[in-house]
Amino acid sequence: MKYRALIVALLAFCMSALVACSSAPADTTVATTEVLTYDEIRGTGLANNCPSLAETSRGSIPIEPGATYKLT
Repeated sequence: MKYRALIVALLAFCMSALVACSSAPADTTVATTEVLTYDEIRGTGLANNCPSLAETSRGSIPIEPGATYKLT
């Protein structure tokens, strides 16, 4: 019984490392999301799944006040 706290702490550490290092399910990315019709989605609960981007980029684009920009 002396080692109960140590075993619990070690088990908690191993479980947190396992969860932190695991990858996300493959079906949550935009690239693997297939296009479904309204009738295929209706009543399944899939409408509440928000797609996520597989890769993101960081940075900024400087925008000057009063300037005109055209998005293409």
